[in-house]
Amino acid sequence: MIYYKAVKLKNGELMACSTDNDITTQDVMTSKFITVNNPVIFNSFKYLDSDGELVETISMMPMMPIGETEKVELNADHIFSITAMLPAAAIRYESFLEHMHEQRQEDEQQAVADEAQFTEEDEELLQALQEFKHKMVH
Repeated sequence: MIYYKAVKLKNGELMACSTDNDITTQDVMTSKFITVNNPVIFNSFKYLDSDGELVETISMMPMMPIGETEKVELNADHIFSITAMLPAAAIRYESFLEHMHEQRQEDEQQAVADEAQFTEEDEELLQALQEFKHKMVH
């Protein structure tokens, strides 16, 4: 079973994640480390729209954007509290993770294509260099 958690860090950041077991604030107090899956930092912004109405929007970004692993060990001393995530927030979190997964796949495909192109260019340069050396010798 997947447990969706909202985690308030002592530095003030709000993190969304999933866990493999139902971790509570009490568990955090008695542990050195907590393992979480796919940690995402939530940022909340409030502003007045053109009608003078207060609008709140939320942005999300991976806690470890260049990390390869989905599992992250958090130092329990850095956690202020942890609770179950609201269902609507869990849906947005899952949607964000799906988007990030698709984006990483596209990035990996582009990197492979770029590497193949770079290799072809390298081979052309190497061949031109060999031809140049051959002309210099003869």
